[in-house]
Amino acid sequence: MRVLLGLFMVLGALSGCAGLSEDQCQILNWEAEGRSAGQYGGGPTSYSRLASQCSRYAIVPDYQAFERGRQQGLVRFCTPDGAYIAGLAGRGSTAQCVGGDSSLTLIHQAALHYSQAERELERARNDLESAIDDRNFARQEARSIRAKLRKEDDPDKIEDLERELRYQLNRADDYEADKVRLLFRIADRERDFTRAQFELDRVRAEFGLGFGPSPFF
Repeated sequence: MRVLLGLFMVLGALSGCAGLSEDQCQILNWEAEGRSAGQYGGGPTSYSRLASQCSRYAIVPDYQAFERGRQQGLVRFCTPDGAYIAGLAGRGSTAQCVGGDSSLTLIHQAALHYSQAERELERARNDLESAIDDRNFARQEARSIRAKLRKEDDPDKIEDLERELRYQLNRADDYEADKVRLLFRIADRERDFTRAQFELDRVRAEFGLGFGPSPFF
């Protein structure tokens, strides 16, 4: 699923990027950008973000073309497959769909919750890795200071080294406490992810989603 999601994200890469250059704004296809925003459930603010970037270069945005493309994109988004794909990408709102089909909201929310739970779990795991790395570095620094202390005979330098040793040992203890806290957080995020995955699998089975090629290819 992660590989498939990566492909979905590529489609909306330009619309989501920050800081368009003047050259990019000069050749920007406003209708295509609107279509890309629409197929991921983007609202009118999608235009505002692009327009504000290109206005810096005195380039007049083409709202009519963007909105025309966005409406075309929404035709794709406002389908079970479209809502599913946009939700997996962590984007969009079914409030953009005329008619208020509750099944689209159910699909989109299940996919969105899955995407969010996956990101939160990944973030917690990355934080744990960082805490372990920082703890190990502090311990290595403490070992290095101890080695220097064994060779040092200058009282002033010994005092400085002992002060630095206490600092590094305290850092190591703090990072070890962070590690324990993060392990509990990971357990919570894993439970959240499991629930989100169960709900997404249920919705996929109910609506026959995610088993064929993306409708955007």
